[in-house]
Amino acid sequence: MANERIRNDEKAFLERHGIPEQCVADMRHRADWASCAEFMHPIDCYVAWGFRQCDLGHRLTTARGKCLQCNPASIGFMKGYWTEGYVYLLASQSEEIVKVGWSSDIEKRFRELLSERVGSVSDWQVIRTFLCGQPAALEKALHDRLVNHREVRQYMRHRISREARELFSCSKHAALRAWNEVVASRSEW
Repeated sequence: MANERIRNDEKAFLERHGIPEQCVADMRHRADWASCAEFMHPIDCYVAWGFRQCDLGHRLTTARGKCLQCNPASIGFMKGYWTEGYVYLLASQSEEIVKVGWSSDIEKRFRELLSERVGSVSDWQVIRTFLCGQPAALEKALHDRLVNHREVRQYMRHRISREARELFSCSKHAALRAWNEVVASRSEW
């Protein structure tokens, strides 16, 4: 990355949010977002710099073109590509539905899922957890493997309707089979 061309406010933003410089790709000479994503993912870069500016003049974006400086909430997810965390597989005890996600604090996340009744399920049971260096990558691989079983459900959180998108309508045995295949597919996550 051409460090000398990043503005001081952009450097400060990256430092404040703990985004390592090696995760930022210079996209000034790319033709479109598809070519940005194609270039970025194989080299483990998750922040694009210089492809375009948002209305406020910010130049740091996700590989999908969302301004990071206007929408810093997406940074939490992106950090899963370079920060250690737990990938988890949960199953409902009363219906055939599983949830795959990741968190840096698995116990806190599990309590949240139960209290919020994510997916309108109140009986989540932990089936597997896996501590790894790239939890977002493993989570995505598991979602891709289970994509034909995806089930989106509505639930209420703080009196606001939300969508639970990390749910899959399959048995816990089918989910475990997918889990084992995906985890075994790479020596390191």
